[in-house]
Amino acid sequence: MTDQASKETSKEGSKEDNMKPSVILSKPLYLIAAMVLVIVFVAVAAGYPNAYAVSIDGEEVALVESPEVAEEVLEEIILDLGKGREVALGADIGYKKIHSKDETASNGELSKIFKEHLNFLCEAAAVTVDGEPKVWVEDEETAERVIERIRKCFVPEGEIELVRVDFEEKVESQKGRVNAEKIVDAAAAEELLRNGKVKVTSHIIEEGDSLWTIARANNTRVKHILEANPGLSEDSILSLGQEVKLTKTEPMVNVIAEYNKTVVKEIPKETKYRDDGNLQSGKTKVIKKGEDGEKEVVYHVVTTNGVNISAEPVSKKVTKEPVAELVAKGTKKTTRANYTVASRSSSGGGGGSLSWPTRGSISSRYGYRGREFHGAIDIAARSGTPITAAAGGTVTTAGWGGGYGNQIVINHGGGMSTRYAHCSALNVKVGQKVSQGQVIGRVGATGRATGAHLHFEVMVNGAKKNPINYLR
Repeated sequence: MTDQASKETSKEGSKEDNMKPSVILSKPLYLIAAMVLVIVFVAVAAGYPNAYAVSIDGEEVALVESPEVAEEVLEEIILDLGKGREVALGADIGYKKIHSKDETASNGELSKIFKEHLNFLCEAAAVTVDGEPKVWVEDEETAERVIERIRKCFVPEGEIELVRVDFEEKVESQKGRVNAEKIVDAAAAEELLRNGKVKVTSHIIEEGDSLWTIARANNTRVKHILEANPGLSEDSILSLGQEVKLTKTEPMVNVIAEYNKTVVKEIPKETKYRDDGNLQSGKTKVIKKGEDGEKEVVYHVVTTNGVNISAEPVSKKVTKEPVAELVAKGTKKTTRANYTVASRSSSGGGGGSLSWPTRGSISSRYGYRGREFHGAIDIAARSGTPITAAAGGTVTTAGWGGGYGNQIVINHGGGMSTRYAHCSALNVKVGQKVSQGQVIGRVGATGRATGAHLHFEVMVNGAKKNPINYLR
């Protein structure tokens, strides 16, 4: 029994010895299995969706945390742009679960993306010009109101007979759908159609240019040039070849207005002279006071955007006849006056034969005024005072003369001519024959003049002479 037990014991011990290495070898396997599980978990987690891709018509445009975030942003945009109107997006928006390492878009970024990629379409109405939509407003009624306001704003106030007012272009209202961002209110639409958009052009400085001449040539103002060129001031020195920016607005529509307007105009009275032997030479006396008449002239006026294009007289009606003024002109000569004048004028060739061209006092004499030479006399008189020919002759000039303003030049023959400048009105034309004392114009202050006066020159063979030596 002992031996048998010993053998059994020995066998059992042998079994235990055989099992020990097996237990020791299984521990690394557990570790490996655990590591494999971790790797698999990480791999699975790495591919698990953590965001949503937003697509517009199949094109991915943004990442968001959830579709609800995108929908909230869209709702805010629709409320802001639609202003209570129904808004259609005009595109398909989709969401797809994805895994991404990129950051999701903020609400502000998402709003910008949606506005760039989507058309938030609303029912509206356009004002079209020659078939092209120029501006969009809320509805067709608003569009028609804008069109009518622009048409009427160029009809002048006052008593006129309106013949026609319409657009040069074909201007209509048209319903349609448009991005809500393009819809403006009636006032903004009217402003845009009347003034257009600002266009920027440039001008290259040439010799003789100044800000004033550039502004005048381009129908703008100096202040607008300065606004477009921050580096310039009114005192800036312009260089040849320098570029100056110019801003200009061109209206989208042009309104043509035709109307008849009645204007009351003065009919200048005629002044008749009668020699008076009892009155000293050089003096005059009103025998019968005259009076200007009046006439109603109807003009047919055509304007574009309020600017006169033409004004043609179509009818005239005298409402008050002028009354001629009778003036006695002294012919009585004294020895002193006769010979003094003759001796002063003999060297000039005039012989004291010129009559005074208007009534008034001499405000500036012939000769030097400081450093400037004044080759005439100025006779101060009220604007509208008649101007008469100093002697008979032929009119060689009747019109604008720069600094002289409206002027008349009469050739008296024998190398003598006279000039009458700064006139407010001209009653003669070039080539017309005039007689001494005939009314040829009216005193004014046109051209380079300070106050109403007659600038009277006497020229002999082209040289300016002192008129006093020729007047009687």
